[in-house]
Amino acid sequence: MSRLLVCISTISLIVCAVSLVSAQKKQAESAPESGILDNFDVDSVLNNGRVLKNYVKCVLNMGPCTAEGREMKRK
Repeated sequence: MSRLLVCISTISLIVCAVSLVSAQKKQAESAPESGILDNFDVDSVLNNGRVLKNYVKCVLNMGPCTAEGREMKRK
């Protein structure tokens, strides 16, 4: 059961990251604004299981969030 939750959470995080990148591109085209997620490296998060797990916990309100995690949840 917990393996299923991790899979669903991982997929949700990937969808959020893709949506975030898409939204950032649209926002960058309409109004230049620098933010905390400008240098966020999605690939490094997806390739590091420990970091990915922490972001999943953040998004699900099951653990602490980094500044990037809070901004991702906000958007």
